Amino acid sequence: LERQIKWFDGDKENNVDKVCRQINQQLEEFKNENQDYSKAFIRYIEFDCKYLKLLSQLSIPPRNSSPKTYVDLSEEEIQKLNSCLNDSESTEAILSHNYRYLVSCYIDYLRVYDPDNKLNEGTQWMLNEVKVADYIPGALLREFIIGENLKNLCFNYHRNPELSDLINKYSGNRREAVLKEFNQWKDYTEQKFTEADFAEVEYPVLSGKDIDGNTVTLNDFKGQWVYIDIWATWCAPCKKEFPYLDQLKKNLKDYNIAFIGFSLDKEKDREKWKAMVKEMNLGGTQLHNPEWSSADSQFGITGVPHFAIINPDGKLMFNRAPRPSTGITERLLKAMAGKKR
Repeated sequence: LERQIKWFDGDKENNVDKVCRQINQQLEEFKNENQDYSKAFIRYIEFDCKYLKLLSQLSIPPRNSSPKTYVDLSEEEIQKLNSCLNDSESTEAILSHNYRYLVSCYIDYLRVYDPDNKLNEGTQWMLNEVKVADYIPGALLREFIIGENLKNLCFNYHRNPELSDLINKYSGNRREAVLKEFNQWKDYTEQKFTEADFAEVEYPVLSGKDIDGNTVTLNDFKGQWVYIDIWATWCAPCKKEFPYLDQLKKNLKDYNIAFIGFSLDKEKDREKWKAMVKEMNLGGTQLHNPEWSSADSQFGITGVPHFAIINPDGKLMFNRAPRPSTGITERLLKAMAGKKR
């Protein structure tokens, strides 16, 4: 369906309506010409059209595009997202890509704002990835959401025993799929990395040069909580996090938190880094340290972006912290750091 729609050319909603009318017409012709057809397949197509239409009415970007965690939604739009839950027991709806995308947008909203206070405090973020499904009335969709959330944790946290406990306790009929994801990342890291790659120094020491060439160290930020983003200009996932990170900084401007970006670009690319910092209007403190081994020895970096949280005493409290785009980070930092006095 989406291949037939030019999302950003003309009236998106009218384009969607036109395509959906064509699809419905084709469905009617198909049913008239065939006596033996799958009613479940017809329902699936109908759900896909229904939720494609709904997607066209909301200020949510197409899949795999811009951030959705912090998209400003009106009360009317939130209610429209909430209406998706009416089909939360339908297998055919859950099979629809458009339906699942809309539900994932709603889960992102609920994870950040928790309007009915169903979640625990932010420090219990991993358990909250299960509890956010309490907003879903249908058992079928609720189990799907829990399974997907647990699968998404497997890459970074398969070494965390809490994740294993949550998988065993809550994954239900999705347990086999979640364990497959868990074991794939476990096998991958065992083949690719040694224990040294995952080492983390309790009081990390790291420095870098700012835009003006001044040397800045982590010790300069003692007395504040520090959220570190280790990135590079050549890293597409790093750049994808920038809009989320920018909104996170705005939302937490009243909290005692310093946001520090460490670029690991090579020395020859320093000007490229400086240009990107200015072009992307990156806030917080932006530093350049071309020595990958220096950051790796402190944080056990297996790839970028890499996030970490340091307490006001300079102790590493959370290595491989969740990315800003997950929505987890805001509640986690709020729970750990107090507001500025």
